[in-house]
Amino acid sequence: MNDNLVDARSPARAPLPLLFAGAIVIYVTGFLAWYSLTPLGRYPVLDDREILALARQIAEHTLPIEAFYRAPLYSALLAIPLVLGLTPTHLVVVARVFNALCHLVTTYTVWRSAGRIAERRAGQYLAASLVGFNPVLLHFCGDALDITAAITALVLGVAALLRALAHPRSPGTFALASLWLGIGTLLRPQLLPVLSVLPLLAIAHRGSHRSALAALAPGLLCLLALGYVNAELAGDFRLLPWQGAYNFWSANRPGAHGRYFEQTIPIASLDDSQNPARLESEILYHQRHPRGPHNYQAQTAYWQSRALSAIRDAPGQWLLLLAHKAFYALNNVEQYNNKTYRFHRARSPWLRWNPLCWTLVLGAGLVGFNRGWSTPAMRALATVCAVYTVGLLLYFVSDRFRAPLIPLLALASSGAWQGSLHRPRARRSLIAILGVAVLSGYPLNAAEQRKTEIQDTMAIAKASDGVGDYPAALAAATEAVALAPTRPAALTLLCVVRFNAWLHAEPAPLTEPPWLAWRETCSHVASLSPTAARILGYAEWRLGSPERGRQRWQEIARGQSEERDNALAWLVLTGPLAALEQRLAARGSALPIQLALAYQGDVRAVRELSARYPPALLTREFRALHRLFGRAAH
Repeated sequence: MNDNLVDARSPARAPLPLLFAGAIVIYVTGFLAWYSLTPLGRYPVLDDREILALARQIAEHTLPIEAFYRAPLYSALLAIPLVLGLTPTHLVVVARVFNALCHLVTTYTVWRSAGRIAERRAGQYLAASLVGFNPVLLHFCGDALDITAAITALVLGVAALLRALAHPRSPGTFALASLWLGIGTLLRPQLLPVLSVLPLLAIAHRGSHRSALAALAPGLLCLLALGYVNAELAGDFRLLPWQGAYNFWSANRPGAHGRYFEQTIPIASLDDSQNPARLESEILYHQRHPRGPHNYQAQTAYWQSRALSAIRDAPGQWLLLLAHKAFYALNNVEQYNNKTYRFHRARSPWLRWNPLCWTLVLGAGLVGFNRGWSTPAMRALATVCAVYTVGLLLYFVSDRFRAPLIPLLALASSGAWQGSLHRPRARRSLIAILGVAVLSGYPLNAAEQRKTEIQDTMAIAKASDGVGDYPAALAAATEAVALAPTRPAALTLLCVVRFNAWLHAEPAPLTEPPWLAWRETCSHVASLSPTAARILGYAEWRLGSPERGRQRWQEIARGQSEERDNALAWLVLTGPLAALEQRLAARGSALPIQLALAYQGDVRAVRELSARYPPALLTREFRALHRLFGRAAH
């Protein structure tokens, strides 16, 4: 009936949907164009850098011999342009464009699906507005994150489910829903609960085993495909990534708040392609099992066992934790996940004045559920939301985990014009919804909300340093240390930014380099950070202790950190090498080692660098080497 109503609408109103769509496109494009000019838009950090690094490993066939730690599909999609010849530096732009297309597809799919639910076109406009203009969803679009594509797959799957309910004689639509949800699970495993409940929805609606099989098979095949890839890669038939084990423990351990992942040990590494949760899980596991197996299978089993034991030992405490998570899941505050949404929203001219928020989306969705509950589509949509929320509460309720509920609630809001408000039951339900909205808008502690902003300040400092905006990087790094004077990562960042600001300053500074300041800042974290140790060694080398400086570089070069090649390059440039270092340098094809060899006149290294890297990059690096070691660049 609703499809006929949509088709019968007046052609005179046809331009209005086009204008509406144009406004969404302009808003999305404007925000992403602005973000592309910011340091964070130009230089990926945190999870998006890890995802881009995984894409490069896939494209170059350099994956480690282990099952995938995180869901690989998004990185695999980004690897396609690399295989076709795109340079890695442009991949973040491709990811942003892809995310924008996914967001627009999500918005259009919500618009079309709302037409099956809404009795008036206003329902479609409301649903599509809550998605297309949603500042939280746009906040994720700017970075190379898999959540935007996963939301698109989720919405396409739910749209197919609604069509299956409207046309019960077509099991193929259940299969299509399963396929999209299977793809979504390969993008974000947090969608697995929705995929799992789909066969039950098919049975509940039709009571047909054929429909249930259609709802199960494609999604299961997606998981089996990942298991096959893991088996080929590492001999481990694993249907899901193994990241979830430590996250499950972190989200449910005694003393956890469950809002977002929080480091429990200091990690000062500046290599953003490494996942901090993985680093922490490995460090803690090795501390507790110094002589046990150190493979990821043993780690996964250990963290799963610890989490389940903690729940069994104190079920009351765990239920209280779930209650706290439920409150934060309802609350309007977008909890931290790599970035503090409130922090970045305030800095964006495109998002700052946008009135859409979680409370509005939640309230509109609950009103739609209340008014349209009599329809199978609305009950199925409510089941999907409920099942996803259960999975949400088992892990973290941070903004990136909660975001998939936004388009589902927006779709439900399209039913707000159904039914009658004069029924006593409807009025009582609306009073309950108002109570939920008040609870959602309850103000949280402002200091607690600002607690995570040091991570955002550090991210801006890293990105500014990465794009060469050293005044901004110095200001942000100094602010981070002021916020947390003893945090190793902040001190490491200040150490590195101060060094880079001198190293790459144009024109060359006229004053003496601040060796003593570097030594003072970097010495506090040299034992934790190989990067700080390398810079500290350089300060010592310049301050009259060359052997002490080279000894630090030797320790780094013989390790496995991200600074190994840089330390080895500096050893090449400052004196004779030990036998092990000579073997490492002879095998080294990394950029720092090749630069060091070319700087010393190695013709082969010069030829290889010229073939692999642009002249502007090589000129900059040779200029830096000249500033460091005081020789004429070749």
